[in-house]
This record gives sequence, C-alpha cells and structure tokens, in this order.
Amino acid sequence: MAAGRACRLAGADAAMVGFLIWRSAADVAETASDRLRAAARVVAVESREVVASTRARLSRFVGERPAGSLVTGAAPTSSTDELQGLFGFVLVFDETGHLKADNSEQPTAGIAGRDYFKALQAGADWSTSGLLMQSVFGEPVFAIARRLSTDNVFAGAAVMYVPADVIMGALPALDLGEHGSLALYRSDGVLVTRYPLDAADPPASLDVADLPNRLKGPPVVGTVSGGEPRLTAFASVDEPVLIAAASLPQRPIDVAASSRIMTTLFAVGPVAAVLLLVCGLMALALIRQERHLRALDEAAHLNETLLQEIHHRLKNNLQMVAAMVRLQPGEESDKQVLASRIQAMTAVHQLMYESNAYASLDAGAYVARLLEGLSPGKERPVAIEQKVDPIRLSADQVQPVQPIGLIINEAVTNAVKHAFPDGRPGTIRVELTQAGGFAELVIVDDGVGSELTAQNRMGSKLMRNLARQLGGELRTGAEKGTRVVVRFPLEERR
Repeated sequence: MAAGRACRLAGADAAMVGFLIWRSAADVAETASDRLRAAARVVAVESREVVASTRARLSRFVGERPAGSLVTGAAPTSSTDELQGLFGFVLVFDETGHLKADNSEQPTAGIAGRDYFKALQAGADWSTSGLLMQSVFGEPVFAIARRLSTDNVFAGAAVMYVPADVIMGALPALDLGEHGSLALYRSDGVLVTRYPLDAADPPASLDVADLPNRLKGPPVVGTVSGGEPRLTAFASVDEPVLIAAASLPQRPIDVAASSRIMTTLFAVGPVAAVLLLVCGLMALALIRQERHLRALDEAAHLNETLLQEIHHRLKNNLQMVAAMVRLQPGEESDKQVLASRIQAMTAVHQLMYESNAYASLDAGAYVARLLEGLSPGKERPVAIEQKVDPIRLSADQVQPVQPIGLIINEAVTNAVKHAFPDGRPGTIRVELTQAGGFAELVIVDDGVGSELTAQNRMGSKLMRNLARQLGGELRTGAEKGTRVVVRFPLEERR
C-alpha cells in the first residue's frame, strides 16, 4: 500500500514535469502557427487590394471608349487606386490574341496560347495568369485580364501586368525571418506569385484536393521535392478566388522547441528532483509507518490472545478452587457460601472469555450469568427476577466489576437461605439502574427478613467493604422482607 502511494506520488511528479516539457514545446509550435496564419491573412488582404485596384483601372480604361477602338495605352489613375509598383499602361489584344497598338514602339507579343486568354475566350469576364517568369517587361509578372466584347461577341482582352514582387510590401510586418516565404495561388493550384521568386518553396503548383480543410485547419507540414519539410498556413481571397500561403521551414521550429525544452528542464529540473526526493522520503516514511502499524496490530492481536487465555485460565483455576472447597471437611452450608463467592468472581472471567470484550462488560449479561448459578432450583419455590439498565461496566481491571457480583451473590444467597423458611414461596428482585453519573444496585425480597442486618454478620461486613471499593455505601432494611441498596459512581477506572 505504501509502495503504491509512493509510486503514485512519483508518477504525479513525472507527469507534472512531462506536462511542462510538452507545454513548452507546444508553445513554440503554436507561436509559429499563429505567425504563419497571420502572415497568410496579411498576404490575402494585400493581394485583394492589388487585384481590386487593377480591375478598377481596367474597368475605367475600357469604359472610356468603344471596344473596337481600344488600343494599348496608358491606364487611368487616381489617388485611391494608384499602387506603387504597378505598370502604368494597359495592353489590348484582339480576338486572335494579337496586340493592338497605334505605334510600333509598344511591345509586340501574342497571348493566344495563354490560359488566362483562353479563359476569356471561353466566356469568363475576368482572369488571372500564373507566374510569368519571362516577360517583355524584363521581370517576372502576372496578368489580370478583362474580356472585351462587341454585341456580346468576344472582341479581345484588356490586360494589365503586375510585378510579381508586389506583395513584398507586406514583408516587414510579418516577421517571418530570412527563411520565411509567401505565395499566391489560383483556385486551380497554379502559382500566381511568390517571394522569394527563385525559392523552391512555395511550390509552382498547389494540390487543391484537400484545400478546404487546409483553409479551415491549422498549418500543415509538407515537403517540396528535394527540399526540407516546411510548415504552411493558407488564407483565401474571395473574388477572384485566390489562395494566399505563408510558410516556414520545420527544422528551425524544431530547434527552437528543443531549446525551449532544455530551458524548461533547467528551470524545473531541480524542483522536480527535490519533489522526487521528497516523494522518496515520504515513501520511506509511509513504508516504516505501515510496518509499525502492522507490528502494533500483531502485538494487539497477541495481547488479545494472551488476555483471552488469562481469563480462561483464571476461570478454570477459580472453578478448581471452588471444587476443592466443596471437597474440604466442614459444614456444607459454609462450603456452599464460599463456593458461591468464588463462582461470582468466576462469572466475570467466563463472560469476558466468551465475548472477547476486555475494555468493558455488559451489566445485563453479567448479572444474568451470575443469577443462573444462584437459582435455588425447582425444590425451592423462590423466583429470582432482574431489571438491569444498559450499562457498560469498566473492566480495565477486574476488581471494579467483581464487587458488584459479590454483593449480588451475598445478598441473594442470604435471601434464599434465610428469607423463605419452611419452603414458603417468594421472589427475589435484583435491579441495577443508572441515574446521571451514578448507578444503584438494589436486591430486595418479600420474605420474612434475614439476619443480614446484624452488624456482626460476616456477609454484612463483606458487602459494606465491597461497597466502599466501589466508592459507594451500603444501606439495608428489613421491612416486608430484606432490602439491600448500594449507590456508587460510574467512572472510568484504570
């Protein structure tokens, strides 16, 4: 039992240390995840502003003249939608994807094979290209295009090209460090732009099969071909549907978590060691206490057995003495009186032996056992009645109990012998009642009165001495029979 409690204490100590270690590592991971989610949301907001501003400029450009007369030219601007880094002109392409220009100085290129142009041909009002690393502008860009139509017939496209590094403006606020990366994807997983542009991660395409869960859930760990695992968070741009991503390499996060674990160990290690030592000392104390209690229990059991054996032997010895008294020469009446006195003492040990009660004795059971041996039998028509309150008589020592039995024995024996001569019938009543802190023993008969009231009789002297042993006094009377009263205090005796 003690060993089990010690193990539970040690287990609680280990669990506490383990929780602190787990919590320290989890804090690092949660901090990195929170940073990535915040970065992805910032990229989404920045991208939404870029797309909205570019679309607004394209819409104003197209709305200023008929579609058939549109040619490549400068894009209209205003203080509300001018974004630093945007190219300041719109390229117009006819329905075949060829550039429409009013002079030869404008760049000449065809976009008939581009997916964003094909999307407009198919009926889309707007489209966004993937990342264009090679462009006529001499730097990586992505295109935002608007469908041109005449009488609901496809007439070409108006396109603005946005520098691929336009989202770099959000970097200072993101605190992703030198290993962080950002990206923007179309809803079909095609990369629109990323930073750094030459990085292997974020990848050039995105697996969109599990994209809804990625947008709702925590950052996920993925590995680019030939690269190291990275933790990536996603956020969405509603219109058009674009996916913003922010990622960090997993290794620095793991290193930071390991460092935090070591810091935690250095901080709580000494405390845990002290607690473990305390648990060990407590376990040792509990084991010693358990052994001590077991030894006390065994000693108590042994003492109980010894007391039982003592009472058993005393009972047997007293019964043997009574038998020897009866065998001695002399008056039979005197031997009978002496034997009954011995029997009164024997009843105490007999009852304690049978009940295994050594701290107290049931007065009712004791009086009943005593009166069994004093019954005159069928040859004498004398009835013995008893009334005993539920009193526990102290038996820490046998002496406080035996005087009561000897007084009862003496009074009842004298009543049987002297109160009912010539075989007359009668009743002897024994009462032991409790009132407050005192008990009162009354033995009364309805006979002719006995010689017990004579002061020189041995029985009278014996009962008075016994009453004094109980701390009380003996009172007798002989009106309408003999009456013996002993009133004594009920106190614990040691």
